[in-house]
Amino acid sequence: MLPGIAVLSFCLSPDDKQIVFDVLEANGESRLWIASTEHRFAPVRIGPSLDASSPLYSRSRRIYFGVFEGGHFYLHRMKEDGTQAEKISSEPIIGPPSSISPDERFVVVRTIKRGDNLGVEALPIAGGPTVPLCSGLCNVDWTQDGKAMYFYWIPTKGSSNDRTYVVPLIRGTDFPKLPSAGFQSEAELRTDAVQMIEGAASSGPNSSLYSFTKPILHSNLYRIPLQ
Repeated sequence: MLPGIAVLSFCLSPDDKQIVFDVLEANGESRLWIASTEHRFAPVRIGPSLDASSPLYSRSRRIYFGVFEGGHFYLHRMKEDGTQAEKISSEPIIGPPSSISPDERFVVVRTIKRGDNLGVEALPIAGGPTVPLCSGLCNVDWTQDGKAMYFYWIPTKGSSNDRTYVVPLIRGTDFPKLPSAGFQSEAELRTDAVQMIEGAASSGPNSSLYSFTKPILHSNLYRIPLQ
């Protein structure tokens, strides 16, 4: 769909008719572009001239993205035509945002906690304290129907435990029942999860439909003569 363009990351619009993506430019910075999936218009660069990356479409068709400035990442957003660009939080985050709540009240970001420990938190767009979700190597996303959250615990090197846990939300809220500091281990997740999926799952139109990756290693046996 984008021949000749080296895309770093991308995200489809809610109606699948447009795609926003970032491209590495000659000066070493990335810029955001938008294109029609139906080839109704040529790809066009959008937004301010900032080192922007990893864009995410929201249901309102706003685009959320990370901006690298002063040695740190910050959360920004804008309309899909590139106007009304704004910084969401003055506090730096670790890398770009990873998911947006269905009601667009929270954005999942990665932060550094005390002792240089990584944490994943939900950042309130309207301001206020963040909500700790999990610590360490984990990813979090909401199901598209807003009824559950996916917690993907990234396996450590040499581990084959590659699983996603489906945890239901408390009715009328954006979150499940969470420990005060967020989930600290897979054991805690197993207690509250209603389903465990092998591999890294991505949500579909409802909580019962999802896609997932399941890598399989193929090797060949060789022999060589020893002199």
